[in-house]
Amino acid sequence: MAQTFDEIFSQMTISLKCPVEMPRAIPQDCWRKVQESKRVDFVSQFPFEVASTILQGLCTADLFEAMKVSRGWRQRIMNSPNLWHEITVADNQYELIPKLSTIGKHIRKYVIYDGGAKVVDGSLNMMFYGSMRNVRSLSEFTGTAVVYFLL
Repeated sequence: MAQTFDEIFSQMTISLKCPVEMPRAIPQDCWRKVQESKRVDFVSQFPFEVASTILQGLCTADLFEAMKVSRGWRQRIMNSPNLWHEITVADNQYELIPKLSTIGKHIRKYVIYDGGAKVVDGSLNMMFYGSMRNVRSLSEFTGTAVVYFLL
């Protein structure tokens, strides 16, 4: 189950009120930054692979919201193609479709969940005329059926 952006962010940001002993798994230069700061941005401090693994818990809409936090977050999220390999868009998320042009080259599996004509048409236009040309699998889930397309 995907967590919301607020839930993940609250888990990644801590407030340090007293000196804490350095854990063995954290490099010394990262730990020094932790001690000097009252708040720690783990997305920027963790190694790329660790931050990417943490961010995989976010849904597509929350990933786009997380990109607004800072340049560092945006860079980490944009440069993590594994976050974008599978995208699900629901009928109430039509506003996400134009945003997908920024990460379209990474999308391999695209799922439309209870999508109306507007979502389906917008998605197909992005696939055939936009930046989502690397999509290899398109699925549409409706109330009664599942349709798969291998492109």
